[in-house]
Amino acid sequence: MEKWTPPEEKALGVKRCKRTDCSNGLHCFLKHKERKKRGTSEGTCWACGADLIDWERVHRLDERDINYTTNALRHEAVRHEFWSTVELTDRAIAYALRKGRSNILPAAERLIQSSVGKPRDAFDGRRTPWEGKGHILHFGQHATATCCRQCMEVWHGIATDRPLAGREVDYFARLLSHYVTTRIPKLPDESMHVPRKLQPIITQAYSLSA
Repeated sequence: MEKWTPPEEKALGVKRCKRTDCSNGLHCFLKHKERKKRGTSEGTCWACGADLIDWERVHRLDERDINYTTNALRHEAVRHEFWSTVELTDRAIAYALRKGRSNILPAAERLIQSSVGKPRDAFDGRRTPWEGKGHILHFGQHATATCCRQCMEVWHGIATDRPLAGREVDYFARLLSHYVTTRIPKLPDESMHVPRKLQPIITQAYSLSA
């Protein structure tokens, strides 16, 4: 992979998913109109040209290589936020507890199919809420670049003009499940009833910081 030197940064009005913090190793590999102006090539950070991802390897969608994929995703600023710094809300943790490990996978399959399973349309990018309104699987979609077909095209090599195949839905659901159990390692196998009044107390016991 090529060596790179970060160019001088200037303030840009970019939306959250395309922000960068290159000096701290947090980049963005998505498509951006500034890429051509800055002379950075596809597959590298649009802002500084960092060439860090083995795209052929990530695009294989190999569950056995999921650790490499998740580590690669963490090089992107918005993915890093959802893997490491975004605090899980009580709602997010409560959703996971109500599912339990045994039911997270089928829930993830349904979500992938309903939100990004079809070809890209006018609502692409609007179906996955951010942490203020979303539950744990929505957090996971932002972390794993399964939040919209545009992100999936870059990160997972899937064209936006076709529906996902069954094998792909299964892989992305497992990727989401991996996110949930990474962020909530104490998640029990079976579903748990979480009364709304006790939600803050119960969820605290299962948070990563507990």
